[in-house]
Amino acid sequence: MDTTAIFVLGLATFFNLFSVKWKLENERFADAALDGAVLVGLGWIFGNTMTGLAIATVASAIFSVYLLVSPPRMDWAE
Repeated sequence: MDTTAIFVLGLATFFNLFSVKWKLENERFADAALDGAVLVGLGWIFGNTMTGLAIATVASAIFSVYLLVSPPRMDWAE
């Protein structure tokens, strides 16, 4: 795996963890749970190969940033 791919995966992992941490600190628990479930689900679906896990990590990071900017309506879960 080349250096650029490792950097992108590290950055994606950082955004995932940052997003979940920020949501927990700001009491957006349902949103944080959804974020974590997406990360685990994508990791489980694509986890058979290193490339698949990389795709899941980047996709989850993009989704985390999207949820951070545009939180879902989850009144039923609060």
